[in-house]
Amino acid sequence: MVEQLLTWVKWDTHKHNLRSWEIAESLQWQDYYLLNRPRQPKADIADYIEQNWILVPRRFNNLKEALESWKDFIIRSEQRREYNWASGLLESMWIILSKKDLWFRHYKWEFNSLDEIFQNILKYWWRKSRSILWYICGNLDSLSQDEVENAIKLNNYQYIDIYCLLLWIDKEEFTKNISFSYWELLWWYNRSIIADSSVKWRYYIYTHGGNTKNICVYDNGSLIINWFNSSEKQSNISQLPKKLIDWISGVIEFYEKIRNLPRFNSNHCPLIEFQTYDWDNYFLQYHRTRDFQSADFVLNRDLEQDEFEVDIVRWITPKDGLELDLVVHYWKFDIRQEDWTISERSQNEIFDEIMSRKRILKAIPYWLDHFVACSMVWWHWTKSDYFNPQLSLVIPKVILKYSWDKVYWQYTHETWKDSIMRVRVISDWRKAYIKFLWNNLSD
Repeated sequence: MVEQLLTWVKWDTHKHNLRSWEIAESLQWQDYYLLNRPRQPKADIADYIEQNWILVPRRFNNLKEALESWKDFIIRSEQRREYNWASGLLESMWIILSKKDLWFRHYKWEFNSLDEIFQNILKYWWRKSRSILWYICGNLDSLSQDEVENAIKLNNYQYIDIYCLLLWIDKEEFTKNISFSYWELLWWYNRSIIADSSVKWRYYIYTHGGNTKNICVYDNGSLIINWFNSSEKQSNISQLPKKLIDWISGVIEFYEKIRNLPRFNSNHCPLIEFQTYDWDNYFLQYHRTRDFQSADFVLNRDLEQDEFEVDIVRWITPKDGLELDLVVHYWKFDIRQEDWTISERSQNEIFDEIMSRKRILKAIPYWLDHFVACSMVWWHWTKSDYFNPQLSLVIPKVILKYSWDKVYWQYTHETWKDSIMRVRVISDWRKAYIKFLWNNLSD
């Protein structure tokens, strides 16, 4: 299979005057879909996965076929840029047929047409999403597929505006390349799994469904973390059912089978979203994160003066560490170069999704670590924020106290500048040290 792909890439890239032989020879460590960006990343990759005897939910050719199936289904947004840029940018829509008539009758006072919704978006901005959802669900039998898809695009117009503005992309061209695929909606458990990018045979598994909201860490055949309701702070995390615990090895086998398919780089550590339904795993989406790289040193020295050990860390640094400018609060959202690092949080999900692949460091303040961990169970953007940067860690209280955070915030709003602290970080994945060096509050 790889040899066939090599031959194909040599021929195809030669047509486009690229360095075809160099690309072809390194294909084993490349990703086919980076060289051939799919028009519909979710559906096209699902087709390939299914061809390799891995379960995928049923896909429908169009809206009419989905409705005639009498199955609940999802209208999933598709855009070429999703595969290696901002995923989760566009919302998908769940169509639950049993609730269609109920929503229409209960909210019949809502807007009567898409034009009316559009004209009232600014006036009723807080009702926009539900208005469009109710209108579509209540009128599915009378709306054309184009009308439904245009309505969903309208529902995402604010995200599209922000994304195109930040990246200087032509909005009309971007919107034109948005399409939709139609998938049967399977219930039970929505889940994600990702391999650690520095620790071989370590996996993080997130499960959400019914009363279950759980995080598991599986290391070299052993379950080392099964995070559930063990304290008040973790009250929205619950125990993983025993049958799912016993079945974790099957989930890892499912993940590794996808990861090692010929079109993917087997050294990469993708985030695989899947659905566990009737005790079978169904592939949903392949999200790119980081390639695997293990540390070539052991951090076993004593702490220096004013240096502190970090409780939670992911990934590694060079042996001498990294000096990084950490933006505590943004004044202006600028897309920066790869060697800029860095955000504690920006309050702009689209900006964070774009920057998650550019940041060297994602620093989580200690008072948000439980929130971030819990939200990763069901929110994609928090997983991107944690796994896409080269390095992620929780900042100790001694480096950034909650009261100090307010001082940084005040500085930003008084000076109209980003508030920045410089830190030095060194990590071998087992442990990490961090040291405060400087901030710009006195500038």
